[in-house]
Amino acid sequence: MKKHSPLVVLILMLTISQYTSAQQQPPAARPGKCMVQGLTPPQFETIDRRVLVRPAYKTYEAVPAEYRTVDVRIMVKPPSKKYVYVPAEFETVVEMVAVKDAATQVELVPPTFDTLYETIETRPPTARWEYRYPPGDCKSEDPRDCLVLQYVERPGAYLKIPTLKPRTSAGFRTAPGTGDSIRIEKQRLVREARVEEVEIPAEYITVQRQELVRDAYVREVEVPAQYRLEPIQVLKDPGGQPFWAEVDCHLTE
Repeated sequence: MKKHSPLVVLILMLTISQYTSAQQQPPAARPGKCMVQGLTPPQFETIDRRVLVRPAYKTYEAVPAEYRTVDVRIMVKPPSKKYVYVPAEFETVVEMVAVKDAATQVELVPPTFDTLYETIETRPPTARWEYRYPPGDCKSEDPRDCLVLQYVERPGAYLKIPTLKPRTSAGFRTAPGTGDSIRIEKQRLVREARVEEVEIPAEYITVQRQELVRDAYVREVEVPAQYRLEPIQVLKDPGGQPFWAEVDCHLTE
């Protein structure tokens, strides 16, 4: 219990004495009935408080690249000439042909959070004067003669609420990608035929190629804050007001 200075205690006693003098006269009671004086208790009410659980933040979403398939006609043997007696001579060469363009590679980095705790008062501290029995035996036949007026303080109640605080923001990293290619063998003319000349047409093959229509990109996504309602008690009426109540007189004997 908190200790008060003698001056504060004296002022409180004078105030209580004056107030008690004004309340010494009870209202008129019915015959055979007695009046007792008491103090009204404190009144509380419960309200909902909106508590932030997780703040709003932003993140990123990777949208992959888009391709379309096209047919590419590739010449694998050029036109040539040959002769009846001496045919043409060719050599085989290898050529790399791209079938898929390179696209940017995207790596997303998620945000990180730290857990913090916020202390919320769910019931405020209160203090009031109360009649109590002192320690030890009461020497009077009526225990009420031993009642003393005591200033009683009651501590408040508190609640710790976990919240999330951003530590690092979301991000992303990009890196150049690699395309796809295939090996194609081609016949290259080394020497034409002699004597009788014969026309030899060119030869072609069709290859499916993945052509880039739209490159990969990153778009921003807003994540809203998250709240919850927490019930708390607030003091509505501190009480401590004296009042008179009618009781049967035999209860006071």
